[in-house]
Amino acid sequence: RIFVDSSGKKNPIMRNLVELVVRRCDNITDATIDAIKDNKRLKILDLWEVKNITNDGLEIIGKNLTQLQSLTICRNENISDEGISFLSNLKELDPLQTQTRRGKKIVLRSCVNITEHAIRDLLASGVNLSFLDVWGTGRLSDQSLFEQATIQNLTHLILADSNIDDYCLSKIGAYG
Repeated sequence: RIFVDSSGKKNPIMRNLVELVVRRCDNITDATIDAIKDNKRLKILDLWEVKNITNDGLEIIGKNLTQLQSLTICRNENISDEGISFLSNLKELDPLQTQTRRGKKIVLRSCVNITEHAIRDLLASGVNLSFLDVWGTGRLSDQSLFEQATIQNLTHLILADSNIDDYCLSKIGAYG
């Protein structure tokens, strides 16, 4: 209801948003993503602990919010490799904070059903990231996860609470 006014027109507040931060809101679902999908001004979308966003919501993001410059999805068990595959359309990942150390950013923290295959495919898709946070995404372990072509622009990589090993990190270091 907050997305439409009494006449049924889309709420101009939602249409004009540049940044939307929705954290720990159990009542937010893919319907919210569908309601904001036409907002071409939206640059930053933060869905920290919004547990009812699914792969369908990521498909809406990937198809309609391609101008996003920063995307955060954390602590979500409903998102899998299938959903991450839709994010390959987000070629503009370059947040408003480009003057800061963060650069182009995606955070997939504690999304436990994402594997190294999805992250590798996302990086190989041409999404140009300098900041990748996959903290707590415990299904990451493949030694081929970070190939030279996929990490050449990364300046910040957060791998805490993963199964990454010495060999994988030595491969990353070899590209420096």
